[in-house]
Amino acid sequence: AEAQYQKALVERTDYPFALAALADIAIDKKEYDKAEKFLNQAKDIIPEVGFYSALAALYQETDRPEKAAELIPMIDEMLQDDVLHGHNMNMEYADYHLNLTKDYDKALQYTLEEYNKRPVNIDVNKMLAFIYFAKEDFQNAAIHLEKARTTGSKDPDLICIDGLLALQTGKTNKAYTLIKEAFRINPHPSHSLAEVAARVIS
Repeated sequence: AEAQYQKALVERTDYPFALAALADIAIDKKEYDKAEKFLNQAKDIIPEVGFYSALAALYQETDRPEKAAELIPMIDEMLQDDVLHGHNMNMEYADYHLNLTKDYDKALQYTLEEYNKRPVNIDVNKMLAFIYFAKEDFQNAAIHLEKARTTGSKDPDLICIDGLLALQTGKTNKAYTLIKEAFRINPHPSHSLAEVAARVIS
């Protein structure tokens, strides 16, 4: 994947989404300085909210909360601007509050608004499962996990939260097996419960 993104940059110099993708790969490798450089390059080319959110998350990951806090007002402003231009930003707001501001009530509010429009959507139910788990409402987390897995998806994030829910009901062996499988499929998860899950199998 990294080679393909580098090839894209040869063909299209300073393509911001290729730079952001390289940042994701660098984060997976824990090459945080390189990731920060790529994200700053990307956001200096176009003010894409996803680049700012990824950079803020990187600052949080590397124990620089004050740097992350500097970006929060900019991210909020960009999201509001998208709403004013008629875009549905419910899921973006939900992710923003779940992962950056840690305001789980606001994350839930935005996701439920989307759920009322798309009650069987996998991504919406997946987001609800993560938010309810973060709020320690494990019953509702399990309900929405089941809805998200109706197609038999092997999404490692869903397998991971399934394992974490199993842990809450005392099914330690099942939890370990599921979380281990999730990390086998994706060794570098970026979801909000990645650290919690990693401790289970460490």
